[in-house]
Amino acid sequence: MHFNLFLVFPNLVLVFYLFIIFYASKKHPFAEIIGYGLFSGFLLDVSGEKYFSISIVLLIFLGFLIRIFKNALNEAEGQKSLIYFLVLVVLFSGAYEGVINYKIFLSLAVLAKIAYNIIFGVVVFYIYRYVQKIQGKKSFC
Repeated sequence: MHFNLFLVFPNLVLVFYLFIIFYASKKHPFAEIIGYGLFSGFLLDVSGEKYFSISIVLLIFLGFLIRIFKNALNEAEGQKSLIYFLVLVVLFSGAYEGVINYKIFLSLAVLAKIAYNIIFGVVVFYIYRYVQKIQGKKSFC
């Protein structure tokens, strides 16, 4: 079963990558950015029609940008972390589509894909919060 809206599918690999990088550990953030960027980019490159390795490079670059933004935000707390995460999903989903598929950010297909990414991003965020609550760990979200 596939989820589609206007014949557009959500980019779940991108959403999960953004989520993992947004909550990357403080001990080895650069290793995680590069490792997850290689893996996620490989999955996107294998399933895509564009040049191989462009997604890998783009995701690693986006990962470092997320790290810079996150350091500037000084560890978002509570509901703010959801808002910051969703802003990153919107910006980086649009940027990814613009670079990979050469589409304009405000086209209907890109907006539909971003809407899907937001929906799945919220679901992943609340699953993470629920798991953290069950485990009794203090979370910053």
